[in-house]
Parts: sequence; C-alpha cells; structure tokens
Amino acid sequence: MRIIIKSICNYRYILIILIIAGLLRITNPFYASPTLYVIGDEPPNYMGALYVLANKNLLVRTAIYPPFGSYAQIPFLLIAFLLELLRGKTMADLYLLVLTQPGFFLFVPRILAGIFGTATIYLIYKISKLVFPKSKSIRILAALLAAFLFNHGQISHFGRPWAAAMFFYCLSLKWTLQSHLQTMNDRKLIILASAAAIVSYGFHQVGVFALWSFAVLRIVGSQKKLSQALIQKNTWLGIIMVLIGIGCIYGLQINNPTADWFPAFTFYPPNYGFINMIIDVIFSSNIVYNIRQLLVLEPIVFIFFLINLLTVRKNSD
Repeated sequence: MRIIIKSICNYRYILIILIIAGLLRITNPFYASPTLYVIGDEPPNYMGALYVLANKNLLVRTAIYPPFGSYAQIPFLLIAFLLELLRGKTMADLYLLVLTQPGFFLFVPRILAGIFGTATIYLIYKISKLVFPKSKSIRILAALLAAFLFNHGQISHFGRPWAAAMFFYCLSLKWTLQSHLQTMNDRKLIILASAAAIVSYGFHQVGVFALWSFAVLRIVGSQKKLSQALIQKNTWLGIIMVLIGIGCIYGLQINNPTADWFPAFTFYPPNYGFINMIIDVIFSSNIVYNIRQLLVLEPIVFIFFLINLLTVRKNSD
C-alpha cells in the first residue's frame, strides 16, 4: 500500500493533468444524439463499423478513411448492443433503432477518441522524458500544454480518426527514440515502432508521417556516419515493414467507391512555368491552411516553437 501511495505522490502532477485532459475530451459523448451528421468526419468510420457488422465482411466499403477506425469500434459497439439486449430490446428493435436513429451509438467512437487523446498526453510526457531525462519540469509543461491544446482537444472530443492516428504516431515515435538512445533491444524496438506506424496509417492517412519520423531519427539522427547509418539492417527492416503494411492497407481500399484519399495528379500545360507550378502546389495544398490554423488556434505553442528554433540555431552556431 505504501508503494502505491508513494507512486501516486511521485506522479501526482501528470495524474492531475491526465484527469483534466480526460474530462475535457470525454465529457458529454452523447452530444446531439441520435443525430448522425452533426460533426464532420464522425460518420465514415462509424458507419463503416455498422457496415461490417451488417454484412459480416471485413472489407469496409462505406468509409472514406482507412479501415482501422471502423475495426476498433466493432467490439465496443457489440458491447453496447449487448447492453441494449439486456435492457429488454430485441434484435429487431436494434435493427430499427440503427435504421431510424443512426447516430444513437455515436458515443462509442467519441469515448474511444477521448481515451486515445488522453493516452497521447501521457505519451508526450514519456517522449519528453526520453529527450530531456534530467528535467522533470519540461515533461510536465509539455503534457500540460498538450492537455489544453484546442486542436487536439476537439479531435479527441468527437469520434474522428485523428486521435487514434496521433496516439499510434506518438507510440511509434517513442519506440523509435528509444531505439536511437538505447543500445539494447534495438530490433525489438524497431519492430514495435514500425507496427505502431502501420496502425497509425490504418486509422488515418496522416500516419504516413510516422515513416518519415522513423527514417529521420534512424538515419539523419544517427551518431554514425551517414554511409554507415544508411546500411543499418534494423533501420531498413523497419522501413520495409512500414512500406509493406501501408501498401496492404492502401490495397484494401482500392475498390472502395467512397474512398477519395488516393493521390490526385494535376497536369499543367507546357508553357505554365515551373515557378508558377510550385507556387500553385504550395498554396493549393493544406500547407497554408495548417500554418494559419496553428497561428490562430495555437499561438502559445507557435511562440514556443519559434523560441525553440531560435535556441537550436543559437546553440548550433
């Protein structure tokens, strides 16, 4: 008992932060129930899970996102269905309920997103501990800022796929950092990091950046010479694993008529000009939108980011 109390005292700050983060993200999961189309990007994976259950077919054909968001909801939807049956409803009642009030069970993906979002705060705390092992205040501050991030809070509060994708991205980043900083269990950590990167992409396409982070940390961030870093077997094992995993998930959705996240190519006339083409690609993409969102919604984080860049530049000089 004393050990438990001592552990709670040692981790009291992060526990308080996690409780606050959880309350912000999970409170009122029944918002606007049973309406389905209230919050954008909630219905696709939710309806995909219902499609799998109705058709007994794991190939999701009603979601515009990769299928893991639908798969994750299925066991919890089954539990919710079971609870409704125990309350006296029949299977016919459940079919009628889903048909007439399709958003009745939207609380399931919302609670899941809240759990993934809260767990991500803890991963940020652990990652900060790896990067700054001697500074407890930095990891506490990082977790505190993450807990109150508007963008992260709103994607974790509703049943969107980004919360789970970000959780597994951070998990992949944590294991990649461990493989970079530690000398033991390198292959095991690489396999775990690669698996987490694949799962991140399985929830949302943004998870593909986990591969980029992995490659940068393992190759560019290596203390070895670049030529030696490029021939590390474990690094290439991870890269190949992630590419195969992403390729398999991508292939599952090829015949999905609702999936609109395949690469789109724009063809320019021969006299358009290379500079004009580059400007058009930049300003027609999400780059400008995301920078504006960061400036408007997360000014404190953006200021800390700029200070960090200046600090790194000063130290490098």
